[in-house]
Amino acid sequence: MSQNCTKAPKPTKKVYFCDGAVRGKIVTLLKQHYELIFTDENPDYIFYSCMGFEHIHYDGVRIFATGENVRADFNFCDYAIGYDYIHFEDRYLRYPLYLHYESDMQKAMNKHLHITPETIGSKTRFCTFVVSNGKADETRTQFFDFLNQYKHIHSGGQYKNNIGTPVADKHTFLQEGKFNIAFENSSTNGYTTEKLIQAFAAHTIPIYWGDKRVSLPLDVAGGG
Repeated sequence: MSQNCTKAPKPTKKVYFCDGAVRGKIVTLLKQHYELIFTDENPDYIFYSCMGFEHIHYDGVRIFATGENVRADFNFCDYAIGYDYIHFEDRYLRYPLYLHYESDMQKAMNKHLHITPETIGSKTRFCTFVVSNGKADETRTQFFDFLNQYKHIHSGGQYKNNIGTPVADKHTFLQEGKFNIAFENSSTNGYTTEKLIQAFAAHTIPIYWGDKRVSLPLDVAGGG
C-alpha cells in the first residue's frame, strides 16, 4: 500500500541585509530551510557588517556577517559569522570570506594542473594588481611601488590604475600575468579573503601577504 509523502512546508522568515553584510552562500544555505522574504519591514533576521549603522534600528535577531577585518561585538549581535579562530557556543561560526567564492574555490583546487613552467612562461604580463581600497595597510602600496621599479606591473583596479580603466573581467585579467600581488587589506590570523583563491583560480602565481596562518591547500571547511 502506497502512501502519499508530502514535505512539510518550510517556515517563512523575513530577512534583511544591510551595512555591507556578506551574502555569499548565506542565502543559499538559508533557502534550504526557510522560505525567505527579503524586506526591511520588521525582519526576523538582520544581517549586517561594519559599513553603516542601519542595523541598530531593527529589533530582530542581529547577525554580524562580515568580510572585513573587524571582530563582532557580542554585546550587540546575537550571532556572528567571521574569520576569527574563536569558539562561543552556538553564537559564532568561522566562515572566512574566501569560502563564499565557490566557483573560484573549485578552479583553485585544480591549480597544480595549470600552474606549470610552460603555462607561466607563455603569459604576456609580468605581474598584475587589482585593488580598489587605497586605505589598506601601507605594506601593500610599498610593495607595489618597490616591485614596479624592477618591472612594470599592470594595475587594473581603481587604485593605482595604469591601464586606462578598471578591468571588467578580473579573472581574465589575472590569467594574463605570471604573478599577482594578492595582498590582503591587513594582516590578522584567520583573515583570508578571495584574493589568494582568485589568483590560483586564474592560474597565476600569487605573491601573498596577510594571514600568517594560511596554509595550502586551504581548508575548505573553514578551519584555516
